Amino acid sequence: MSSLETFGRELDAELKKKLTLASKVVRKVAFNGHKNIVKSTPLDTGRARANWQIDLNGTNETDIESLLPPDGERAKLNNFKLGDVIHIFNNVEYIIPLEYGLSNQAPSGWVRSEAIRMDKKLSQAFKAI
Repeated sequence: MSSLETFGRELDAELKKKLTLASKVVRKVAFNGHKNIVKSTPLDTGRARANWQIDLNGTNETDIESLLPPDGERAKLNNFKLGDVIHIFNNVEYIIPLEYGLSNQAPSGWVRSEAIRMDKKLSQAFKAI
């Protein structure tokens, strides 16, 4: 085996490790971001918290009737592959007014600030990779 072939294989192996790590980082940031968004959602009946959903490469129009936290949504991240788009969304009709100050519990919103934190974490992690 030539040194060029050896170098090529080593390069492929290193690239595969970096891509695997990048995928894990994205899943972890999305997992924690969803958890933080749910936890920070102003609480009245629980319906707004229960409606935070995750989908890959699209959204749906489902309005969840449950008042229980949507912990099972984060399991969808196990199917994430690099190139997928992770959507964290909420379909209750009053979620945008909540984000823009309808509630005294979060008068400045919470989703936008979490999105900024997620972006910073991803940027820092990718610089380290």
